[in-house]
Amino acid sequence: MDIHGKYISKSRDVTYKEMDAKSVLLDLESGSYYTLNEMGNFVWSLLDGKTSPAQLVKAVTETYDIDSETAGSDVTNLISRLRKEGLIQLHDGPR
Repeated sequence: MDIHGKYISKSRDVTYKEMDAKSVLLDLESGSYYTLNEMGNFVWSLLDGKTSPAQLVKAVTETYDIDSETAGSDVTNLISRLRKEGLIQLHDGPR
């Protein structure tokens, strides 16, 4: 999935709770729960519909001791999983 040039926002059907640098997400439509680790929680906190994947990667590399290639792969994989589960929405422009 190519997410470059897209902007990402949280689905309106998802509620979440941050606990000890992790997040528990609840999809209100399906009733399914998901858990994000510390970095996933950090990325989740930035999904405001105004942040691009490139900005997410930059934020991850600046916050964690990780190179941009690994951060890019991790962010892309996380976004792909969140999208597959219907927890986020991709947009062509900022919201």
